[in-house]
Amino acid sequence: MTDIDCFNLLSSLEMNLYQPGIEDSFNNNELNQFKNYRSSYKNQVDKVRNHAASILLDKLQQNESSLKNGITNLESAIEHIEDKINFLSTLNNVVGLVATILKVVA
Repeated sequence: MTDIDCFNLLSSLEMNLYQPGIEDSFNNNELNQFKNYRSSYKNQVDKVRNHAASILLDKLQQNESSLKNGITNLESAIEHIEDKINFLSTLNNVVGLVATILKVVA
């Protein structure tokens, strides 16, 4: 079960405790006890929600960091390729000039 599945299950169970008419099946003493249990359950669900959200946030931050590192590496590789292209272009110009000089001299 994933964190999201657990989160969704706990939320749906909590919502069942607030269904219309659910309180009508209890007498006054039981109703107070039910409300206390329901409140306690809500607090526990909130803790689990916060914990799950914290885990998801950590994972997102790790993914963001990994993505930023990947982008930096990609930009570096592109810059390296552009440097090679510029060098080859310059080398092509030099070879062209040498060829022109050789034609003129010959």
